[in-house]
Amino acid sequence: MSSDLVECLHSYRKVNVNKQRYNANDVVLPSKPAKILRYWNDLRGDAFAPTWGVFKIDELPVGMIPWSMIVDVEQPSGNLVYRFWGTARVRYHGEDLTGMSVVDAQDSSITTILLEEYKMVTENCMPLYIKTECENLGNKLDFEFLRLPLSSDGQTVDKIYCVGFSGEGPEGEFMEFDSIL
Repeated sequence: MSSDLVECLHSYRKVNVNKQRYNANDVVLPSKPAKILRYWNDLRGDAFAPTWGVFKIDELPVGMIPWSMIVDVEQPSGNLVYRFWGTARVRYHGEDLTGMSVVDAQDSSITTILLEEYKMVTENCMPLYIKTECENLGNKLDFEFLRLPLSSDGQTVDKIYCVGFSGEGPEGEFMEFDSIL
């Protein structure tokens, strides 16, 4: 993981961080993430989430796929394991986390944030939109995430699709952490 990203996310004492979380269906999203949410909503119909069998990552906006992740929610333990870690994430973070536990793959302070957000998705069975704003000495950086539940049985969240973005583009195109530190 980029040391600048770690510094931004972990140094709450140095960088002002404002994190807001919403049901993704209650906010207006930029066009590419909105397409992903619309696709997810179309697939789910009246269910709380689409089934894993119908959700096709290759039907998402092409530029967002490399920044995507899919997390398996193992039952009954609730352990979270990265099923898919996009190629842009591999380049950005410096390693492929596919097959790794979320707890083992990330720095502990990021893990705490991720576990909280994944828990919100699994317990509330809802699509989660996260907006994070970082600021230091007048320099700003905003980035966003979608975390969308998927279900194999129509009752339990057993996978979560995630993508990071900033405005209209994938998150990596906008991650200028040096500018805020």
